[in-house]
Amino acid sequence: EMVDFFWQGTAADMIKQAMIRLHTSLVLKKLKSSLVLQVHDELVLLVPEQEIPLIVPLIREAMEFPQLKVSTPVVIKIGKTLATDDLDDFSSWTKKKNEKK
Repeated sequence: EMVDFFWQGTAADMIKQAMIRLHTSLVLKKLKSSLVLQVHDELVLLVPEQEIPLIVPLIREAMEFPQLKVSTPVVIKIGKTLATDDLDDFSSWTKKKNEKK
Protein backbone atom coordinates (compact mmCIF):
# COMPACT_ATOMS: atom_id res chain seq x y z
CA GLU A 1 0.00 0.00 0.00
CA MET A 2 2.89 2.38 0.67
CA VAL A 3 4.14 1.94 -2.90
CA ASP A 4 0.66 2.74 -4.27
CA PHE A 5 0.48 5.79 -2.01
CA PHE A 6 3.78 7.13 -3.40
CA TRP A 7 2.76 6.75 -7.06
CA GLN A 8 -0.76 8.06 -6.52
CA GLY A 9 0.64 11.09 -4.71
CA THR A 10 3.15 11.70 -7.50
CA ALA A 11 0.45 11.39 -10.16
CA ALA A 12 -1.75 13.83 -8.25
CA ASP A 13 1.13 16.31 -8.07
CA MET A 14 1.81 15.91 -11.79
CA ILE A 15 -1.79 16.56 -12.81
CA LYS A 16 -1.89 19.65 -10.57
CA GLN A 17 1.29 20.96 -12.18
CA ALA A 18 -0.18 20.27 -15.62
CA MET A 19 -3.35 22.16 -14.70
CA ILE A 20 -1.34 25.19 -13.57
CA ARG A 21 0.78 25.17 -16.74
CA LEU A 22 -2.27 24.75 -18.98
CA HIS A 23 -4.26 27.47 -17.22
CA THR A 24 -1.29 29.83 -17.51
CA SER A 25 -1.03 29.12 -21.26
CA LEU A 26 -4.76 29.73 -21.75
CA VAL A 27 -4.55 33.08 -19.96
CA LEU A 28 -1.37 34.23 -21.73
CA LYS A 29 -2.77 33.33 -25.16
CA LYS A 30 -6.14 34.90 -24.25
CA LEU A 31 -8.06 31.80 -25.33
CA LYS A 32 -11.71 31.22 -24.45
CA SER A 33 -11.05 27.56 -23.62
CA SER A 34 -11.30 26.58 -19.98
CA LEU A 35 -10.56 23.69 -17.66
CA VAL A 36 -13.84 22.36 -16.30
CA LEU A 37 -13.00 19.07 -14.61
CA GLN A 38 -10.14 16.91 -13.40
CA VAL A 39 -10.72 13.20 -12.76
CA HIS A 40 -7.74 11.07 -11.69
CA ASP A 41 -5.22 11.60 -14.51
CA GLU A 42 -7.61 13.26 -16.95
CA LEU A 43 -8.45 16.87 -17.67
CA VAL A 44 -11.73 17.92 -19.27
CA LEU A 45 -11.82 21.23 -21.09
CA LEU A 46 -14.53 23.30 -22.70
CA VAL A 47 -13.03 24.45 -26.01
CA PRO A 48 -14.62 26.49 -28.80
CA GLU A 49 -14.23 24.51 -32.04
CA GLN A 50 -12.03 27.15 -33.67
CA GLU A 51 -9.54 26.87 -30.78
CA ILE A 52 -9.09 23.09 -30.98
CA PRO A 53 -6.04 23.21 -33.31
CA LEU A 54 -4.46 25.84 -31.05
CA ILE A 55 -5.09 24.10 -27.76
CA VAL A 56 -4.00 20.54 -28.58
CA PRO A 57 -0.26 21.42 -28.54
CA LEU A 58 -0.76 23.43 -25.33
CA ILE A 59 -2.37 20.42 -23.63
CA ARG A 60 0.47 18.14 -24.74
CA GLU A 61 3.09 20.60 -23.56
CA ALA A 62 1.38 21.04 -20.19
CA MET A 63 0.86 17.32 -19.55
CA GLU A 64 4.12 15.83 -20.80
CA PHE A 65 7.02 15.79 -18.36
CA PRO A 66 10.24 15.54 -20.40
CA GLN A 67 12.38 15.78 -17.25
CA LEU A 68 11.15 12.33 -16.16
CA LYS A 69 13.01 9.23 -17.27
CA VAL A 70 9.73 7.50 -18.05
CA SER A 71 7.35 8.61 -20.77
CA THR A 72 4.06 10.24 -19.89
CA PRO A 73 1.97 9.65 -23.01
CA VAL A 74 -0.86 12.12 -23.56
CA VAL A 75 -4.04 10.98 -25.29
CA ILE A 76 -6.29 13.81 -26.41
CA LYS A 77 -9.89 13.06 -27.29
CA ILE A 78 -12.40 15.46 -28.77
CA GLY A 79 -16.18 15.35 -28.78
CA LYS A 80 -19.27 17.49 -28.56
CA THR A 81 -20.30 15.72 -25.34
CA LEU A 82 -18.55 13.65 -22.69
CA ALA A 83 -20.20 10.48 -24.00
CA THR A 84 -17.38 7.98 -24.48
CA ASP A 85 -18.80 6.67 -27.77
CA ASP A 86 -18.67 10.19 -29.16
CA LEU A 87 -14.98 10.98 -28.67
CA ASP A 88 -12.33 11.09 -31.42
CA ASP A 89 -8.59 11.42 -31.14
CA PHE A 90 -7.18 14.62 -32.63
CA SER A 91 -6.10 13.10 -35.96
CA SER A 92 -9.52 11.46 -36.50
CA TRP A 93 -11.26 14.71 -35.59
CA THR A 94 -9.07 16.64 -38.05
CA LYS A 95 -9.76 14.09 -40.81
CA LYS A 96 -13.55 14.26 -40.22
CA LYS A 97 -13.44 18.06 -40.19
CA ASN A 98 -11.53 18.14 -43.49
CA GLU A 99 -13.97 15.68 -45.09
CA LYS A 100 -16.89 18.00 -44.26
CA LYS A 101 -15.30 20.87 -46.24
